[in-house]
Amino acid sequence: MNLSTNTTISSTQLNITNDISQVDGISEFMKHSTSEIVEMICQLLIFIIGTPLNIYAFIHYNRKKRNGFAESRLIKLSKQLIITHLMVLPMCLWRTYWFYNIVWNLGNVLCKIHSFAYVLPFHLWSNIVAAIAIDMLCCIRSPLSSYRNGEKRVSYLIWGSWISAIVCASPMLLFRETVLVFENYDFYQCSISTNYYNIQNVWNAFHVITVFYIPLIVVILCYILIGLSLRRQMKKRKCLQDESQPINNNHTQVRFLKATVIIIASFVLTWLPYQILALLRVLCKEHSTCSTIYNEFNWLQTIMIASTCINPFLYKFGRFKSSLKSSTLIGSLNENCTSTVNHKVNRGSNVYIRYTRVQNFGKRKISRCKHYVTSSNPSRAIRTTKEEKKFNDIPNDEHTSSSL
Repeated sequence: MNLSTNTTISSTQLNITNDISQVDGISEFMKHSTSEIVEMICQLLIFIIGTPLNIYAFIHYNRKKRNGFAESRLIKLSKQLIITHLMVLPMCLWRTYWFYNIVWNLGNVLCKIHSFAYVLPFHLWSNIVAAIAIDMLCCIRSPLSSYRNGEKRVSYLIWGSWISAIVCASPMLLFRETVLVFENYDFYQCSISTNYYNIQNVWNAFHVITVFYIPLIVVILCYILIGLSLRRQMKKRKCLQDESQPINNNHTQVRFLKATVIIIASFVLTWLPYQILALLRVLCKEHSTCSTIYNEFNWLQTIMIASTCINPFLYKFGRFKSSLKSSTLIGSLNENCTSTVNHKVNRGSNVYIRYTRVQNFGKRKISRCKHYVTSSNPSRAIRTTKEEKKFNDIPNDEHTSSSL
């Protein structure tokens, strides 16, 4: 009896001890860490500032399109980035609500929807940035082909970005669910399912690689090829001594190249700190030192989200004016043509075609097309002035669309 009584007392004491330790664990669990407090404050500020900025930018894009401005390819891709920002910002508010409550009290279905909806815009964001780099590469390497097929290519890139983002984010619907945190207490968290806990690191690695590192590799490769292509073009131009190549066309390329570099640099600089941290989470063991570092610096994700407030200024609210209000130099052709000065044939001359818009309807209306005829030899170049009227007028071209 004494043994039985002692055993009963020991079991009761053990249960009480377990209950006390569990209560202590719950009280510790329900406290907000410094990182969480910083993240909640930052996400609220980002939502308050970023939402009106991005809504204004989106309305500005659509208003310009309704007013008949030709929508360039870079504007279309930048518009998709604005859409991703408008998808990210409401998720900041939802995430802040979750952090404030600490426990997940919205049920299993909303847990899956939240997990999918939170990851989707980040995949789409990085895919669109990679699409901008791919489009810029095609413009530099084959400008004439881009002029003819650029609109179709951009549409394919946008659709491909959306499909890829949905495919990469869809595992969240399977892996995430509500998980009971403490036994005997109705405390749940929206976390990875216990059925897939063994492959948690595999899933984290897949997410980190697809959301950032694969698009980053695509961007780096594209700009390496762009640099090589520009270098080859400059060498070819020097070999041909073609000093009469249209300067405005080169300036247009440089301007758009700078615009894409700014957008991509913003993406890399704001995303890289957190993505390095996310990679550490994959490589580090649980409860290790680097795992603690990850928990302390999880607020770096807010820097990534904060770029939604910066990017509308980088996009200049859609004011890429290179092809909207100025003359566009379509290109040059080496061909035999007749000079308007002496009516002689200039062999190997360069014909530069410049279009000037007067009306802004869905398709560009052309009021005048000026042919500037110059010799391949700069010393024999034929100079034209407005006073001498040394150019030929050709009929309007109703079917020309913007190239950039």
